[in-house]
Amino acid sequence: MFEISNLKESQRAIQGCIFIGVTLIVVLIIVDSVRGYVKEYFLTAVGYLIMAIFSLIHTISYIVSVDKALRSVFVEIGLMACLVISIVNMVKDVDRLQIERKNAIYANQAKDNFLARMSHEIRTPMNSIIGMSEILLRGNLNEDTAQNVSQIYNAGKGLLEIINDILDLSKIESGKYEILNEEYDF
Repeated sequence: MFEISNLKESQRAIQGCIFIGVTLIVVLIIVDSVRGYVKEYFLTAVGYLIMAIFSLIHTISYIVSVDKALRSVFVEIGLMACLVISIVNMVKDVDRLQIERKNAIYANQAKDNFLARMSHEIRTPMNSIIGMSEILLRGNLNEDTAQNVSQIYNAGKGLLEIINDILDLSKIESGKYEILNEEYDF
């Protein structure tokens, strides 16, 4: 266009660039397959390899002076194969992500149910321990026993707070937590 070189002379440079690009893609796929990364994008790698093969065939057909119409078919076939395989890979990824999303939702629901059940199941005996230790503390105990019962009482109160916090978290996550519209003393 700017009379720097004509298209015929630049064609060899273009073919060389295509050859270098395709070679780099193939080398990167080989390196990734050795490292075990190709498993993540196997179909895309196959599409690029098919495109690379047809690009190389196109380059060779240019060097050997094959008919122009036949040469362009090689590139088109390679690009179409790459495109189709990439679309198939994308559809598989979307399906996989939908399945993973459903599994995550089920796992989260199971966790919420477990936490709610367990916190209720643990709260009842913990209240019994706290209540019994409080009754014991009101009686006449010697100093060592009173100190031991006091430790049981304080530990029970601490555990009950943790259990209540876990239950509150599961209520918050399930959307069942109610906030009271009152003044709070922080």
